[in-house]
This record gives sequence, structure tokens and C-alpha cells, in this order.
Amino acid sequence: FPDRIVKAFELNKSDQNPRENALHLDCCFQPIGKNQAILFEGGFKHADDVDFLIDYFREENIIRITQEEMYEMNSNVFSISPEVIISEKRFLRLNNELRNRGFYVEEVPYYEIGKMGGLLRCSTMPLRRK
Repeated sequence: FPDRIVKAFELNKSDQNPRENALHLDCCFQPIGKNQAILFEGGFKHADDVDFLIDYFREENIIRITQEEMYEMNSNVFSISPEVIISEKRFLRLNNELRNRGFYVEEVPYYEIGKMGGLLRCSTMPLRRK
């Protein structure tokens, strides 16, 4: 990707406590809409990476989630357009915040899939992309 900047992030890992383990990036970060993001700061090993994301998206455009919400995979939603997000129906606080920010949230019962270590973003793959 010669015309792109690729940014790597190191995540916090734990073999003993799953609530302290950021399995993969979309467990603690998810861009949504045109300029917003869902973020769990504690998932990142380096504060500079969190600062980079906050600077890039701007503080007012970030929805912060808790460690427990990260564990439950709240940031692992699927954006099907800049205005529409598919989310697990149990993510009450997140879904309300998304609606307050103008998103249409399609809630689906997908909780059991999360027990396999992934959720909506992990189990989708758009074939047509622009």
C-alpha cells in the first residue's frame, strides 16, 4: 500500500484473566460512521496508541467502553453503512449511545456466538467494497 500509512497497535494480553485480554483489535476499537469510534483504552499496551486514536477521531467522536464491555465484545459491532450498525441486543448502554449519536441500530440476538471468541465483525465479510 504505497499511498497508505499502516499503523500497528500492540494489545494487552493475559493468559490468566480473560477480562484483561484484548483478543484482537476489534475487541477494543471499532471505527463507526464517518468519523467516530468505539474505544476501550485499557486494551492497548501503549498510551501513545490511544493518544493517536483520540487525536485522529477527536475526543467528542469516541464512545468509550468499560473493561467488562470489552470482555463482552461491545466494540465488535458491524457497520453496514455510515448510518446503520448491527449490534448485539444485550449491549443496552452502547446501543442507546449509538442511537443518541444518530445511528440506526439493528439489534440481533448474537450473544452465544461471542462465547467462541468473536462476534458480529468477526463473523462477517463484505464481498463488495468501494
